[in-house]
Amino acid sequence: MVMPFPTDEISVAQSNLKKTGNGAVHRILSGNRLHLQHGPIDLIIVVNGPEQVQNEAFDRAIHRFEHILEELVTELPILRTPWNPSFPNVKGRVAKRMLEAVQGLDGFITPMAPFWSF
Repeated sequence: MVMPFPTDEISVAQSNLKKTGNGAVHRILSGNRLHLQHGPIDLIIVVNGPEQVQNEAFDRAIHRFEHILEELVTELPILRTPWNPSFPNVKGRVAKRMLEAVQGLDGFITPMAPFWSF
């Protein structure tokens, strides 16, 4: 399901934007949503459930998100390679999922396709 972009009409400068040491930022939006952004990665995550469950899910997402971009950058040359049956192994969890998403597809496709498809 594609979620609409938030229309909170709050500028980033006036929001509850929080930065990490590596440049990743996050903020809690209305409607049980979490906004995560780092470089080209821009996510809105929705968690439905009791407030305690939402807070735990947001904390886990924020913690995991802090290093996603760095992990992907280390494998970027491989991820830009067109998929083929003898594709080299990747190490990161996200990179592995990206590779799984394109395995067996015909034509020119790289593991970057799922990353840029939204």
